[in-house]
Amino acid sequence: MVSATGLTEGQYIRPFHEIFPIATDDVAPLWVQIFVDGKSTGDGFFGRYQGKLYGQVVLADSIPDGAEVEVGVRVQDAARNWSEFRTTRVIVDRTVPTATVLPDDDLILAGRSLTLVASDVPADSHVVMTTYSGRELARATSAPWKLPLNTADLAGGDRTVRVSVIDRAGNRTDYYRFLDIDLTGPEAALIPEDHPGLVGPGLHVFQGEASDRAGVARSEWWIDGALRGREPSYVAYDFGTRARTTAVEWRVWDRVGNRTVVRYPVTVDVQAPTVVSTSPAANTRVRGTTLKATLKLADQTGVYSTITEGGLDHDVTAPYTATFRLGADGPQRLGWVVSDHWNNSRRVYQTVIVDNSGPSVAWVTPSSLVRGSRISSSIRASDPAGVAKAQLSGAAADTAAPYASSIAAGKDGKKTLTWTVWDKLGNRTVVKRSVIVDNTAPSVKVTKAPKNKAKVKGTVKVTAAASDRNGVARVELLVNGKVVAKDTKAAYRFSVSTKKYGKKIKIQLRAYDKAGNVSKTSTRTWYRS
Repeated sequence: MVSATGLTEGQYIRPFHEIFPIATDDVAPLWVQIFVDGKSTGDGFFGRYQGKLYGQVVLADSIPDGAEVEVGVRVQDAARNWSEFRTTRVIVDRTVPTATVLPDDDLILAGRSLTLVASDVPADSHVVMTTYSGRELARATSAPWKLPLNTADLAGGDRTVRVSVIDRAGNRTDYYRFLDIDLTGPEAALIPEDHPGLVGPGLHVFQGEASDRAGVARSEWWIDGALRGREPSYVAYDFGTRARTTAVEWRVWDRVGNRTVVRYPVTVDVQAPTVVSTSPAANTRVRGTTLKATLKLADQTGVYSTITEGGLDHDVTAPYTATFRLGADGPQRLGWVVSDHWNNSRRVYQTVIVDNSGPSVAWVTPSSLVRGSRISSSIRASDPAGVAKAQLSGAAADTAAPYASSIAAGKDGKKTLTWTVWDKLGNRTVVKRSVIVDNTAPSVKVTKAPKNKAKVKGTVKVTAAASDRNGVARVELLVNGKVVAKDTKAAYRFSVSTKKYGKKIKIQLRAYDKAGNVSKTSTRTWYRS
């Protein structure tokens, strides 16, 4: 007995329609025969399919769209017994449904996700998206007919999807789309900077280049942890004046939603160049009217320029050299303004000691009168920069204290001694002294005294006369070869107490001039009575 035809009253069927009747019998039903309006359709007999009774309703071409027909079904068991007919009234639907499916390209560039959208779908239809092999991926039963796809759901190398528009009768139209799946973000890079990883204070512009076969859709620039711009190829940002390490992050999306993130760490450099060394060093003594000074500087972005205070001398290439005018002797401060690439600047000062004065020199020897074949001379010299050498004119230089030298005396008369003393900077001092060369002995004579071989007693007076063109220093009285008295003033007078000596007394006068020359009188012998 047929309990169901596999159709329902008023159902719409297509010109070729499959049905699965339901029948019961003591002996299993084996065959199905289908009639349309009392006429057999198809091959006449249908058997079982996948364990079920199966049949095909095949409509004659003469049956118009929208016509009502009666479908009859009977079954035959293994004993060749036929059941009674069971009929169902249905409506013919020959119209194949169509729709517009977007994107409408045969080849669709897709990312991780994609949504196909159907439009103009007939009211009696629904839309199903499947893989090429038939695995359902999505369906839509009403507007807006969106079919979302996660491309990860496509197994293996399956890149084709089928969108089927199916009406109530089962009529269908299939639309195929081949997917070019792109899971790679854009190629993006920041344009190299002059000072990689460093930015200065204030406004800075970063530029980037990005490309993608799907096309670049949008970009975002994130700095200091916040969104700072959406320009496609650049961002301008004010970093302020706070030193820190931060990052510039450029996020770029392609048209299928893939993203690339370019991260660029930067250090905000707000420090001016630092001084490594100066030449000359601090408190160096210098001489002259100008001074060439050099700075050695260090900076993480490189030194851009140095300029002296007042802008007199400017240098942009290491070593950074400037010429300064020097003033009066004493401390003088040299000043520069140094800047790096970002115009971070500072003032740098160096103090030098201007020293254009020669050494201090003091005479030691000789005095104004000299005697002998050579004149020996010595001086004392000192200088804050140190004494380099001292030289007596006509003699070799002396480089170590005490500074002493000698020259030939020459003939009697006036002679000028000249010492030149240099300090270690090259400053010099010249000192001169005039001396009298005197190698002529003074004249001396006895003007009043007992004669030679005279007899004497008591106290005897002796008077002498002495002269020298440069002056007499003293006259000495010698008794028996020993000096017993000296007189430095003319007339030169002496007293001899005869009782101090023996019976025979020898006297002699000796005169010294101021140069040290000496002369003597002849010896007189006296006899004490």
